[in-house]
Amino acid sequence: MDEWLDMLENSKTIPGKDKVIYPGLPEHITQIERTEKGNPNS
Repeated sequence: MDEWLDMLENSKTIPGKDKVIYPGLPEHITQIERTEKGNPNS
């Protein structure tokens, strides 16, 4: 699974985008940010 995700993250992007987004990635990024900085809704 890690190899597959690495392949996705290192894939060529479409013009105007800086990285490939796959299902679950935005939620994972949000979880990391809230763990580090706290939940802005609390």
